[in-house]
Amino acid sequence: MEEEFEDTWANWMAEEGLELEDQIHHELLANRHLMDIHDGTHGTWVDGTLGVLMVFDDDEIREFLDAWQDSRKGNLMSLTSIMQWLEHLSSFLQDCVDAHDNLNE
Repeated sequence: MEEEFEDTWANWMAEEGLELEDQIHHELLANRHLMDIHDGTHGTWVDGTLGVLMVFDDDEIREFLDAWQDSRKGNLMSLTSIMQWLEHLSSFLQDCVDAHDNLNE
């Protein structure tokens, strides 16, 4: 039974599977930017350069910018909020560097 399945699978891959695989690959590449946005914030290393995608919804970016402006005016609660955000960003970047270092060891 296993051998019959393997033969059937090999025939299907030769006749239709490779074309379907190419179509899926093409669609993934064509829509990669959309998946990246919906996937959220992440970083990718390419040729020794870290690219970081940061995703904010409308409310998040407005809250961040408002906190930044308020902190510049001396609001310590807003400054604390900005510092916490920067701490998370720093941790994220450290994770990216650690992952890169681990892959290159």
